[in-house]
Amino acid sequence: MSIEAARQGWIEEHREMGHHPYPAPSTENPERWECKCDPDAKWTAVWRILTARQITQKFAHLQYQKHRACPPSTVATATGPTALGLSLLCRLGWGWPGAGSAG
Repeated sequence: MSIEAARQGWIEEHREMGHHPYPAPSTENPERWECKCDPDAKWTAVWRILTARQITQKFAHLQYQKHRACPPSTVATATGPTALGLSLLCRLGWGWPGAGSAG
């Protein structure tokens, strides 16, 4: 699924529930969208593309675990935000999360 398709799916899902999602771009996340699903709630739903820095922060705890080397096709076959985040971890030399111990 492309990022554009994922964003459109999120928007359509919220609209089908009677919500009103709206673009809320920031300097760091120009594709960011928000939705105040419940007007009385203190939280706001957010759809965004994680930047490389945010992905690094999100998976920072994994750098302390032992990992096997990344699968050779990781970067070539990565699709979607999560797979792209995992391929970034491989590029950073952190290994492939959950793949076992490097020894």
